[in-house]
Order: sequence, then C-alpha cells, then structure tokens
Amino acid sequence: MKVVAAPLPEAALLRAYAERGALVDCWALTLPHSLDLTDYLLGFAHSWLFQLERRVLGWAGHPTTASDVQALAMGSAQDFAIWRVEARVRDQLLMAVQGGRIRSWWMAERLPGGGTRLLFGSALLPRPGHGRWQRFGLAGALVGLHHAYARALLAAAARRLTASAGGHA
Repeated sequence: MKVVAAPLPEAALLRAYAERGALVDCWALTLPHSLDLTDYLLGFAHSWLFQLERRVLGWAGHPTTASDVQALAMGSAQDFAIWRVEARVRDQLLMAVQGGRIRSWWMAERLPGGGTRLLFGSALLPRPGHGRWQRFGLAGALVGLHHAYARALLAAAARRLTASAGGHA
C-alpha cells in the first residue's frame, strides 16, 4: 500500500479550486477490496493518526465522538470539529475549515476489476496578492510538511481499512 501523488480526477469536487489558483494536492492508493465513501470515511476518522488529530482538536475546543464520525460518514451531519460539509456526492466529500481557506477532500473510486482507489486531497485558497508569500502565507511555506502529513493520514486510513476487512479482500 503505497501512497502516491495523483492527478485530480476530472469529476473531483476539488477541481474547481485548482482551476481558481489554489494550492491543491491529491494523494492516492489502491486497496484490493471494494469500499464505498462511508467505509472510507469511517476508516479514515478511526485511524490512529486521525484519532490523535481529533484529540488535539478536542483539547482546542472542537471535540468529536464516535457518533459524530458515524453521522458524517453516513451523510447526516454537516459539521465535524472545525470542518463544514461544502459538497457531497455518492463517492466524494468536500469539507471546508470553518472561516478558513482550507478544503479537505475524500474520494472512494471503485475499480472495474475489483478493489478501490482511495483519494485524499486538500486545497489552500489564495488571498489577494502577487507573490506566493502574499497569496498563501505561512501555510504555503509549510506545504512540504502538509504533504507528508496527508500521505501519513491516507496510509493510516488504508491500514485501518485493510485490518477491518479481515480477510474479505
């Protein structure tokens, strides 16, 4: 299970931000078993690394519970910790950090021969300005660290999903 940089699919909800000049990334890996978006979101939110992030967010005044995770994954919640659902379709979820310039995106793409391609990406929306520093600020300077963390989050989710498949692959 290797996480690789991938081009955004044509139908990606994140594509509109890429076309408007945002800093956009897209990471992918393929699992041998079939999953849907709900499975993916549950695996992601219950992975050890994102549970750690949820704990930190809880300390910062944005707690979440297992039922919050379930509601988001099932499509019945519009808010989760610091994020708000911006768009959702059958195989994708796009969330915005409330009051911020950051978007997070998940996609579960079922493959014709079986298996699922999991995609995870983000967008940092630019501010008015001419130089990269003016447009993206400190967050733009830390993009390398963000990429490493995004790859680690996707890998942790994949490990969780593979373990929970319990031989159903």
